[in-house]
Amino acid sequence: MVSNEISYRLDEFVIIEHSSVVLTWVKHMPFGGQRSGQCHRLDNILVMLPWDHEGPGYLKWEFHEYSMQLPRWTKTHYYCFASSLCQVGIAQGLSTEEIRQIAGGESSHELVKVPESGSFQLGRYKITIHRSNFISWLTIGGLNKTIGGTCFIESDIIFLGPQENESETKQRRLFFAELKLLPLWDKTVAWGHAGSLKICEKFKNQSPSYSAPWNPEPKKISIKDNLIFLQSEGSSEEKFREIKESGIDWLKNIWTRVYRVVW
Repeated sequence: MVSNEISYRLDEFVIIEHSSVVLTWVKHMPFGGQRSGQCHRLDNILVMLPWDHEGPGYLKWEFHEYSMQLPRWTKTHYYCFASSLCQVGIAQGLSTEEIRQIAGGESSHELVKVPESGSFQLGRYKITIHRSNFISWLTIGGLNKTIGGTCFIESDIIFLGPQENESETKQRRLFFAELKLLPLWDKTVAWGHAGSLKICEKFKNQSPSYSAPWNPEPKKISIKDNLIFLQSEGSSEEKFREIKESGIDWLKNIWTRVYRVVW
């Protein structure tokens, strides 16, 4: 290791910082080999690009002992693999150059900061920004059932959470016909599934925060938030009608979030 390099451990990886600018990941491979590749910081997420070098390295126990002597990576809360991130305009992954541009602040995208509820098209998903400061996704699953869940935005990337509900209120053809009429989602630079976002070791007792795209500060959803929301937006009958039309089981979403925050 040269004098201008600092190494960190991140789960099964070693992260090497070169002159506080260039980042490289290293992972042990069977039979004393190792692979390495580049990383980029996208605000609070470390994005790991595909491996581009393979060579001899430590034995497994040697690599483990070496990595355990290193300080933990704490410069981001999360990490993910570049292959898990997609462009918002077209159904394909982000290229290495696009990730580099975003990390370097060269992207022309500007984060929308004006609150505006409404629905948008993101590939085969309907993304809805609710006036209660949470975001939901909806699409067609198996047996032509409508499935949905909640989303969160982290570091200008929208992540679709796991499926939380399903219903039979929509037909496939009708759903996608209506979806095509919606404006395209353009509130973030990229999107992905929440399962691909991994929490760094030091922060594993924390869950991704549900936040609106115009509010970069983390916002935890609580019962109090939703009670205020009900009182401010009219009768509960109107609210339940809105939630039913969007295909979201509102009560289940509230208790799911409360459980995550409390436990």
